[in-house]
Amino acid sequence: MNQNNPGESKSKKNLNAEVKSLRKQIADLKETEEERQYAYKLQMALYKISDTVNSVKNLSELFKQVHKIVNELTKANNFYIALYDKSSDMVYFPYFIDEYDSPPAPMKIGQGLTSYVIKTGKPLLATPDTFKALVKEKRVINLGTPSVDWLGVPLKDVDNTVFGVMVVQSYVKRIRYSEEDKKILTFISSQVAMAIKRKNLEEALKESEEKYRSFSNQLPLGVYRTTEKGNFLFVNQALVNILDYKSIDEFFKKTAKEFYFNEKDRRRQILEWKKRKTILSNVLRF
Repeated sequence: MNQNNPGESKSKKNLNAEVKSLRKQIADLKETEEERQYAYKLQMALYKISDTVNSVKNLSELFKQVHKIVNELTKANNFYIALYDKSSDMVYFPYFIDEYDSPPAPMKIGQGLTSYVIKTGKPLLATPDTFKALVKEKRVINLGTPSVDWLGVPLKDVDNTVFGVMVVQSYVKRIRYSEEDKKILTFISSQVAMAIKRKNLEEALKESEEKYRSFSNQLPLGVYRTTEKGNFLFVNQALVNILDYKSIDEFFKKTAKEFYFNEKDRRRQILEWKKRKTILSNVLRF
């Protein structure tokens, strides 16, 4: 007659409990490690975007690098960035990579998915069912080649104003986007938005500087610009000719202080400008 050994049964229960507990610990460790790697991946993406602003020359190069970074986080074979100009109510597509469609021409904001995100200011994962529902409710219309999944996140200014949209989309069922992908793109969108704004400002300043130089070089009067300490930032050709210098480079070896009859006049003038918070025309004695 077989009889169960109470001690042996208890040992098996304890062993099963320990195995179960160990499995849970392993699963928790795995989950923690995956979360750690996920967080690291996102932080690296933010760092790369921030670093890219300093390394690229223009917006076009910035968009290419952002595309590359997004592609490291999720499938981004089809990727575009749309920018919205509120004053003209126009949507532009400065960066557009797509397997089927060509870059759209600038258009008035309308009823496409891009316009929908601009109007709502919210991320949108348009699965086939979601898109059908939006079309049925007459919130959007189909534009371009129909996609399986369309995922767009708004790009916002510091005052929360939407000025663009960053989009990925797929045309095949084996590539699908999830709520996790939406969270990822939303997470990096603020850094992308700041990068675009900063590079856009740099380009605007560069264009303004070039116009200023072009205009100043056409004047018959001497024009120069310096730092507060007197280091030359710009000198036009007329001033070079007036002071009988051989080249503009000779100015950059000197400081503005050396050209004043009395250097105290310069210090006094700078203090006056600071007090008035504006720079007025002034006759200087060289």
